[in-house]
This record gives sequence, structure tokens and C-alpha cells, in this order.
Amino acid sequence: MNVQDFDETFEAVAAGLADVSGAELQSLLAAATHVARNSVCITDADLNPPGPRIVYVNPAFERMTGYTAAEVLGRDPRFLQGPATDRRVLDRLRTDLEAGRPFQGETMNYRKDGTPFTMAWRIAAVRGPDGRPTHYVAAQDDLTALRSTEQRVRSLADQLQGALLPSLPAFDLVEIAWRYRPVAGHAMVGGDWYDAVELADGSVAVLLGDSSGHDDEATALMGELRYTCRGLLRGFDDPGRVLDELDRAVLAERTPGDALATLVVAVIDPEGGVRYSTAGHPAPVIHRADGSVEVLDGARSRLVGASIAAEPRPTATARLGPGDVLIAFSDGAFERRDEDFDAGYDRLVARLRSAPLEPADQCIAAISVTVDEEDIEPLDDLSAVAVRLRF
Repeated sequence: MNVQDFDETFEAVAAGLADVSGAELQSLLAAATHVARNSVCITDADLNPPGPRIVYVNPAFERMTGYTAAEVLGRDPRFLQGPATDRRVLDRLRTDLEAGRPFQGETMNYRKDGTPFTMAWRIAAVRGPDGRPTHYVAAQDDLTALRSTEQRVRSLADQLQGALLPSLPAFDLVEIAWRYRPVAGHAMVGGDWYDAVELADGSVAVLLGDSSGHDDEATALMGELRYTCRGLLRGFDDPGRVLDELDRAVLAERTPGDALATLVVAVIDPEGGVRYSTAGHPAPVIHRADGSVEVLDGARSRLVGASIAAEPRPTATARLGPGDVLIAFSDGAFERRDEDFDAGYDRLVARLRSAPLEPADQCIAAISVTVDEEDIEPLDDLSAVAVRLRF
């Protein structure tokens, strides 16, 4: 049956229910509940022990828990709980029901044989003529298999991300540190990437980019950009030119806008000179040995993959002195829903300024998303690369 046929059938059945009422409707609803694939548990409305007492469970409940209806009728549903049951969810359940609100939540419960399972459930009150609850109806789902599959997918995503994000080699010219922090609970590989390449003259090119999206296309684009940049750096050492050539490679078989990414390219030469260019990416900074911070915002341009412009991308220059640290980071390091870009960027710069002047410490500061000095989960993946001259 296709979707349209199903919709038409459902609408026909629903329309037919208008002629069903009273005892016939109650009998129909009872039969539907009994054959439902979702577990259904109905209790009385007494929330205090020894209540609420179970007055009905359907066969799906028996299959999910391993208990028969005869074994659970009259019992308090709390017997399904155990060591891994989240008390915070149960406290919220009590609060919602006492306030007259429906409840929805997820926690760990235990089957008759003692094995844990992840249960999501929704509870609503059945009210009498006076408006007070007489019973509670809980519709329950076993999410164990789903959560296990999600965990395996996240594990595979982590492995793939690790394969695409390198452990950078040691360089004679610079000390280098890097950090990557994925957004919690995301099952797909992110678009953040970084790299560092030693050039023929001893210079070191540092790159940090962010491909749009969290899907297989973003993952493929991330790998394409990284390895294309590595190849381009063999022929071009000007960051703006590298970004222009990267545009041509990305758009060779694509329409402008189909594959977008931000990227910063910085080349540090043996004398401490820095040439850099940013394509839609947050400006990197140099944290000076004297404690000051210089924002490298002199060579901004459009996102990679947006278009091939007639004018070449700009390249700007800076200087990295003894003890100075250059750090590049993704926008996940400072973006928040309740804060504009500039305010978030300034907050990040202040965080870098207060962190120890070591490449690793600067990276850690960049990926530490805080609100009122408390670490919070980021909205997006975070990455950072920091370098310091060895002399």
C-alpha cells in the first residue's frame, strides 16, 4: 500500500468512527489497545505508594517486559525500575502529573530476567466528570535496539573522523598543537578539518576548514578539500592563490553553491613571516608574547565553492615573533544562539588572551565553550590548530 492509499484508508476509517459511540466505541478502543504494537499500561490515579496500581497491560507490555498480565496487575509500576533508572526523569514525571500535565520521557528499566532496556513512554490522565484524574494511561516503546544502533553509528563516525583528521607530524620550524571536539550525540561525521604541510623552502602551511553539513556529502567534501589543498601547496605557496585554485577544483563539476566550505590558509616562513587568506572563515589570531592579541582579518573573501570571481583572492601578511602563538579555529568555538557573531568572537579572543601562552593550551581554550565560566556542550563541532616558532 502506498502513502496515498494509506492516507485515504485512514481517513475513511476515521470518518466512519463518527457513527460509533457509547459502549461500542469503548469496546472498539479497548480492542485496538489490546492489539497495539506499542506497550500500554493503565494504572489508577493514586501517585503515592503503594500506588499507582496497574489495572491493565496489553500483550505488547508482556512481550517487552517478560511479565504476564497476571503477574503485574495490582502492582506499582516502580518494580520495573533499577540501578540505572534516571531519578531525574522520575521526579519530572511526578511533577508533571501532579501539575495536571501529560508526561513524556526516556529512561532505563529492567525486564523480568533482569536485563536492562531503554524505555520511552508517554503518560496522560483519564479524567472523571469532575475533571480529576481517575486513571493514567502510559504508551511505552522499547528503544534498546534503536539506541544501540545509534551508538554503533556514532562509533563508526568517530573512527571515520579520526581517519580523516590526522595526527600532525613534527616540524623543524614550528611547534604545533591541535584539538578537535565533536558536538555531543551527533551520529554523523562533522565537516571540520585541519592539516599542516611542510613546503619545499622549509615554510609550513597551516590549514583549518569547515565543510557545510554533517552528512556523507560533507564528509566526502572534507576529504576532497584536504587532499586537494595538499596537492595545490606543491605548486603554489600564496594562500590567496591556493584558495582560488581550490575554487576551480571544487567547481569543475559542480554548480556554484552546491558544495560550500570555509577555510583559512596560513604559510609561515623560516624568518617568521606569515602570509594568510581566509575564505568565509573566522579570522585567526596571533597571541603575542607580550600578552596582546592581533586579529588577522586583512584578507577576507567568499566561501570556497560559492563562485569563481574575476578578482583574485587577497593575501595579507603578519609576523610571528619569538614566543608568539598563531591560532586558527572553527566558528563552533564561539557561536551561540543567543549571541551575535562579533560578541562571540570577542569572547573567544578574551578566553585565548587569558589562557597560558602554549600552543596546546591555546587550542584547549579555543574549544572550551563556556557560559558564565561553566563548560557547556557546543552547538557545532570545534577544531583548533596553534603554532609557535621553535627559535
